[in-house]
Amino acid sequence: MAVRALPVVSQPRIQAWRVARLQISLPLAAIMTLQGVAALSLQNSAFQDEALYLYAGRQIVQQWLGGPKVTEPYGAYFSGMPYVYPIIAGALDMLGGLALVRLFSLACMLVASGMVYLLGRRFFGEDAGLLGAAAFAVEGSVLFLSHFATFDAMCLALLGVAAVLTGPASRSRWPGWALVVGLVSLLAVASKYAGLLFVPTVLALLWLQSQRHYGPRRAAFTCFFAALPLAAAPLAIRGTPMWAGLVTTTAQRTALLIATRSSLLLQCVLQAGALALLGLLGLVLVLRRVHPGSKLISLVLWGTVLLAPAYHVYKMEPTSLQKHLAFGMLFAAPLAGCALAWVSGCVPVRRVAPRWPLGLAVLLILFAAGFRQAQSLFHEWGNTDALIQTLRMQVRPNGGRILAEEDEVPRYYLQDVVSFWQWNHLYWFDYTDASGHYLQGEPAYKAALQAGYWDLVELHYGANASLAHSLDPILRGSGKYQLIAKLPFTSTLGNGYYWVWEKKANLNG
Repeated sequence: MAVRALPVVSQPRIQAWRVARLQISLPLAAIMTLQGVAALSLQNSAFQDEALYLYAGRQIVQQWLGGPKVTEPYGAYFSGMPYVYPIIAGALDMLGGLALVRLFSLACMLVASGMVYLLGRRFFGEDAGLLGAAAFAVEGSVLFLSHFATFDAMCLALLGVAAVLTGPASRSRWPGWALVVGLVSLLAVASKYAGLLFVPTVLALLWLQSQRHYGPRRAAFTCFFAALPLAAAPLAIRGTPMWAGLVTTTAQRTALLIATRSSLLLQCVLQAGALALLGLLGLVLVLRRVHPGSKLISLVLWGTVLLAPAYHVYKMEPTSLQKHLAFGMLFAAPLAGCALAWVSGCVPVRRVAPRWPLGLAVLLILFAAGFRQAQSLFHEWGNTDALIQTLRMQVRPNGGRILAEEDEVPRYYLQDVVSFWQWNHLYWFDYTDASGHYLQGEPAYKAALQAGYWDLVELHYGANASLAHSLDPILRGSGKYQLIAKLPFTSTLGNGYYWVWEKKANLNG
């Protein structure tokens, strides 16, 4: 029997391949290390949304393990499916607490940085990929999301993976790769519904690359298969609480906070303007053929950075703007890498350039500004450690009821002691008084306080300050409650206090 000889690869070729891989992997590892160290230095107690998603995820996981049934309709008001990210976060929280869940966010954002590198390398070359990943990794919103336990990091990573997979999907004659792109995109949208805004960019990249390889008819066929999972998903959730959540939190969202369009534009410029400007420079270089790359793909990538600002300015809503800006930067960063490669003298061919210190200086400026911005974003809420310690000394299992202005954070930290039913907040409340009158809203809160309904009350005059101030006269003048703690906190929005009131002992029972 004849034995076919294996192909012989020369030793110099193997050595050159290893050196090339090392030259690529070391800078990329350095970029990700810098991103990780900077993100891990951001420390604060849980944010309201973090606490809510982790608490919900724990409840769902515990129900699946035979625990009590979840009664809260999370799907009706979550901005992502409660059975995707919250499940992962809840399971991780049960294993290692908030720190482990935030590490999962860091892993997701490192994946996103890697996807920026792969996109840049594919469309614009090795230098643009590495420098684009560096510009993305040190951006303020990216560093913030790298240590923030919400839907965003997972959604961002999945969108990046879907965008990278458009490459093999566009070259393959088998529609399975296109279906994979669609399924990954669908998972990104399920993680956070706002990800749907960026799916057209993924499909556009798939179309443009497929058209280049096989023509427009084949490109349409490929995009059809990629869009199938996304088109079928609404049929699966229509009529469920998750459909209501998708509509109310994303599709037909009513702005909870209103800001002027000029202030939102200024915020966009301050938080994303530098990378967007670099991306615009990269776009100009491609359009003028100074840098090799596809013009249409470049237009799609840079146009994506405008989507989140346009949506928020149109809605006049500042909520989550700083997070959504990072989604556009995922696609604009490869173009920013083009600009940095040109500034560093790496265009049109890869070489050791005399201008590399200039490119390094730009990256250092981006990092300094981005890290300062991330620190500011991570301290927009007050630290609750002292508040949790105070409440922990007062609460007891299956004890009295607690009114907390925003109950998500103390409820999360005290879930080992306090049951779900013991908590109330200042978002909505109904109460039937001693005379049998059914009350809602402010009258309900006042009647319940007059009756000594809650054993503990915590106020800090934040988002519900007007309602909280209306309850002050009862807390101070009814003789039913006494102030037991006034705990200071500091945030980037100013200084304040957590006020903790306790029902007087002679009223218990």
